[in-house]
Amino acid sequence: MKIIFIFLLITNTIFAAIMQSNPDNQSEAITEGLLHPGKITLLPTRVNCLEWGDFQGTEILQADAVVSELISDHTYTMEQSGSVAMHWIYIPPFENKQTADREINKLRNLGIVSFLVQDEGVWKNTISLAMLRDKSEARVRLEELKNKGVVTARIDERMVKLQKIVIREPSDRIQAQLQEQMKQFGDTRLTQKKCAHR
Repeated sequence: MKIIFIFLLITNTIFAAIMQSNPDNQSEAITEGLLHPGKITLLPTRVNCLEWGDFQGTEILQADAVVSELISDHTYTMEQSGSVAMHWIYIPPFENKQTADREINKLRNLGIVSFLVQDEGVWKNTISLAMLRDKSEARVRLEELKNKGVVTARIDERMVKLQKIVIREPSDRIQAQLQEQMKQFGDTRLTQKKCAHR
């Protein structure tokens, strides 16, 4: 055991002496091993961005049409911006389209013209009357509908995905035009941020 210890001690002493005697070559070897010009990755630059959101459902398609007209020569992207609890006011699904159509005629006769009929999935033939963020506002709307005679309407809470439009390096003209257009889109807002250049 002592022989192994003495052997390791001598080997380490010799190695340390060699390393100490030529420090320049050592630092060059380390530097050469660390620097590989072909493997250097530049971090993306940050640019000014204008984010317009948050849109739910088909609102994003309407906003996309507005933006594409305003800035046809400019690039923008549509991105997810999270999700939010919404309060869906609806009339449960009917057995078939004919029954749903009869209910639609009743709604029109009551002066209710803002609705959407679901045409696929488990909610097929459901009549969607409103999607509201504020629960108390949804309850007031439901009560108004019941007072008009729409007694089958209900409220359910749903998690809805939100989307935003991101415009990189927008001009002042684009910002002003979007500021004007966003008045049509209720709760949406414009926010200036820094984002990665693409």
